[in-house]
Amino acid sequence: MTGDDLSSLRADLYSPDRAVRESAVARIVELYDTQTTRLLTEALLSETPEVRDRAIVTLAKLVTSEDDMLALGAARPLAEAGALDALAEAYGRGTTEVRMSATLLLGACTDPRALGVAQDALRDEDAHVRAVAIELVGRLG
Repeated sequence: MTGDDLSSLRADLYSPDRAVRESAVARIVELYDTQTTRLLTEALLSETPEVRDRAIVTLAKLVTSEDDMLALGAARPLAEAGALDALAEAYGRGTTEVRMSATLLLGACTDPRALGVAQDALRDEDAHVRAVAIELVGRLG
């Protein structure tokens, strides 16, 4: 991916047109390489909930990848972005997949408030989300 391609994707993430923003996230998801993790992290700050949810799910897949370089590449910008508020909001209103992904990503955040969100996830209706939360609380606590 060239610098121009990244610039174009970045511009599309901030387009006033919701369809263009959603399309940009879809294109980033298709690329699925370490250069796009910063763009996905920026997508967490989108005004469009669907864009944020798609970015969260994709980043969670990257962070839990067996490819260590890909996982590290996804975790670092997430931690640097201070994305806890976006993750907490997505957890609070998301589908099971989004709640699971948001909980996984809390571990990559450097924000000390992540523990509180993880503790909330201990009461999630889905057993898989609760299991991830138990592991996370153990690491953060």
